Amino acid sequence: MNPQIEQGPLRRLHTGDDLPRYSGNQPHVQRGLLEAIAPVRQRAARVAGLDREAAYVQEQGDGEFVRWPAAPSTVDVLLRYPPALRTELIQANAGRSPDAALRLRLAMVEALSEAAPGGLSGDPFVVVSRFLNCWQAREALVLTPHCPLVVIVDQGIFRDTVAKEFLGLEPDQYVEILVRDEDKDFETPAWLTLPGSTPAQLEAVRERVGVGAGLGPDQSRTAARPSRPASARTVHTPNPGPAAGRTEPGGAGEEAADPPPTGRSRRTTWFQSALAVALVGAIATIAAAVVPPLLDGGDDDKSPTESPSLTTDTTSTPSGTTPTASDVPSVTSVIPALVRWTDDGGSTFLRSYMSPKPGNAIPSGRAYPAGETLTLDCQFTDGRSIKVGDAYSGPDPDSTVWYRIHDDGAWVPAVYVDPGSTSVPPC
Repeated sequence: MNPQIEQGPLRRLHTGDDLPRYSGNQPHVQRGLLEAIAPVRQRAARVAGLDREAAYVQEQGDGEFVRWPAAPSTVDVLLRYPPALRTELIQANAGRSPDAALRLRLAMVEALSEAAPGGLSGDPFVVVSRFLNCWQAREALVLTPHCPLVVIVDQGIFRDTVAKEFLGLEPDQYVEILVRDEDKDFETPAWLTLPGSTPAQLEAVRERVGVGAGLGPDQSRTAARPSRPASARTVHTPNPGPAAGRTEPGGAGEEAADPPPTGRSRRTTWFQSALAVALVGAIATIAAAVVPPLLDGGDDDKSPTESPSLTTDTTSTPSGTTPTASDVPSVTSVIPALVRWTDDGGSTFLRSYMSPKPGNAIPSGRAYPAGETLTLDCQFTDGRSIKVGDAYSGPDPDSTVWYRIHDDGAWVPAVYVDPGSTSVPPC
């Protein structure tokens, strides 16, 4: 029986689950599924240390919506409940045929909801429903027939708990997806995981449903799009400062795990960049030769003005004075580099990240194939180290150097990037 609903808008963890293929069964089979899943939920909550008696539970067909109390925390629920639910599902399926096995989709959203006549109102249950009905969750269960549970969490939960690696959470066990419902004008990033799945199973799911890599329900290629959290949750990535510690969970070759993006996230090639630089150089040369004579009345006896460097921001100094340190030209070079050494036992694709700092492994949603040219701005030397594969042949498998990409400001680990003999300046 539900407790008295807390009044006022409250920020809480909300979950929802449902049974795949439930509606396609005969009524007596549906009844049997509902009778079997109820004790599974109750035992899983008890094993995870969650108080269902203090939670608000709203039944919804073959599933349920739950607003959990303030304690335990979201990170505690995320750590305990999905593993306990998976274990209880496996035990319940021990005496059932494969066709009658219990499997669940579980969605988790942290947001505001408010008491209303007959229950709760607010966005969380709408978002939970969209997550449970997304094609990526359905496809993930099809690709992993021996996994009884798929979990989808919202962008805020991933960013604030999983990406920070709290209490052993592993970001590389999650796949970024884009949940979209055009009829409802709904689109938001989310993260999908399959508790207990093998690295090979997770990689198959990533290549099928991940952002920029999946095939949608219409079997057409989906375009990679950057994550777009709500404005109140926009992530600002400042220039990295010194950070201690080096941890990066996951298996071999973890940074080279995503397929290449398509659509508008494709990178500009070095040839195009060189062509643009050449054009700017030509304009600068013409301006240097023509503008001074025009300003000086066309005096041919004056010395020609030297054309500035393409990568130098020159600052004029008054005549007869000595330049100070602030007057020294600043160099803003762009350095080409190749994606290399990624075929070390995993995928040949290199992921970029929002930050190089330890404990902040948030992917940018973009990936690059081996041999592609990147343009770099600078390097950060105190980043997290990457676990490379056994077949890694690069120069420094223990490197903590990361490079910032010129095009979008994302970061890539130096272990898989080759700038040749060019020295990359510090950020």
